[in-house]
Amino acid sequence: MESSVLTATRVTHPAVSYHGSCDILADTVQKLSRYKNKNGSKLKQINVHFMTAEETYNEAIKLFELIKTDNRFEDLNAVVFLGLKQCGRATKAANAKNGFSKLNDRAL
Repeated sequence: MESSVLTATRVTHPAVSYHGSCDILADTVQKLSRYKNKNGSKLKQINVHFMTAEETYNEAIKLFELIKTDNRFEDLNAVVFLGLKQCGRATKAANAKNGFSKLNDRAL
């Protein structure tokens, strides 16, 4: 992860991908918020990329609740939901318009 953080300091708008652990994600967002870019400015607009699928719905809800209560996310700009087109093996992934609507409503 340290190399990821080092790379992120060369940009102004880093993104972190969620990979199954809210604690690791929160720690990473917090570490990024402490770094400064090459111009000496604090990193801004730290975003989380989250792959939506039926299997990740409960994790997304858990993440929303954690964002509300965990100060490690205080510099988080946005959670960006990513989806896959229904094709081949990806027939379950992101094929949940109803689920996505529920996530959207919950986030707002």
